[in-house]
This record gives sequence, structure tokens and C-alpha cells, in this order.
Amino acid sequence: MKPDPYSVHRAVRALGKRADECVLIGDSVTDVEAAHAAGVKAIGFANKSHKPEALRAAGADAITSSMGAVAEALA
Repeated sequence: MKPDPYSVHRAVRALGKRADECVLIGDSVTDVEAAHAAGVKAIGFANKSHKPEALRAAGADAITSSMGAVAEALA
């Protein structure tokens, strides 16, 4: 369970990538903590009004409130 990075490490291995080539998008502080513990960048998904500050305080590398913006950035 998060913030243990075990699941993030498994996902990185399953993708056949290095941790520094990956990013985790999550909506909780423990998502950010697990990503960083695994050496992965973290995008905080602020889907509620109180989340941007908590995700920022947890060290999210970026914060978004729109998954559409993420999809556009990847396109």
C-alpha cells in the first residue's frame, strides 16, 4: 500500500523503463510520496479544491486540475 513504492517499481519494470523516464499521476499525498520513493516524477491531480496545497506540500513536481490538459500535453 502507498506510500510504499512497491507497486510503482512493478509498473516501471512492466513498462521496461527506468524510473526517471516515468511519471505517476495521482490525487493523494501518498501517491506523490510513493512516486518519489520509487524515483519517479509525480503530477498531483487536484480534483478537489483543498488538494493543490496538500499536493504541493508533499512535493508534487507539477499539479493539474484537468486530465484533459495532461492528454493535450501528451498528444
